[in-house]
Amino acid sequence: STLGSSLFHPNRSLAPSAMSVLVIGAGGAVGKRLVAALSARGERIVAVDRAPELPESLRSKVTHAVTNADVRDFNTINRIFKRHRFVHTVWNLAAPLSVETALNPTVAEQVTVNGMRNVLWAMYEARIPKIMFTDSIGSFGATAPPGDRTARRLTQHPPQD
Repeated sequence: STLGSSLFHPNRSLAPSAMSVLVIGAGGAVGKRLVAALSARGERIVAVDRAPELPESLRSKVTHAVTNADVRDFNTINRIFKRHRFVHTVWNLAAPLSVETALNPTVAEQVTVNGMRNVLWAMYEARIPKIMFTDSIGSFGATAPPGDRTARRLTQHPPQD
């Protein structure tokens, strides 16, 4: 994949003393909420997503946006970390979509296992000390709980679902 656009908002300084948070999967369901919360807290945010552009609702909340970035491509991830040296925490929210994993179950492993390996290795090389991460129900692929299962049911009966 090619490293896409990188947006800079001049109203937010990125001086060496200004540390940033890097959010991978910023345009996803969890990512949008996380970026909004981090922005409200005053964090400088580097938003990374595999989509061709960041959702309009996030653009004013981030210091930098990097699009067309897939965690499965180590060179792309490594370049992002090299360009954004002043990151103190990485949030890896990259996760496969359920439909992707249903059509091709290996996508779940590529994104969650190999993608995490790429992120961790790039973090190691950039000397970034802290990572936070989550996953997606999409990782279960075709065996994801049926549509009639609610979040409440999944927490009350986990072995059955």
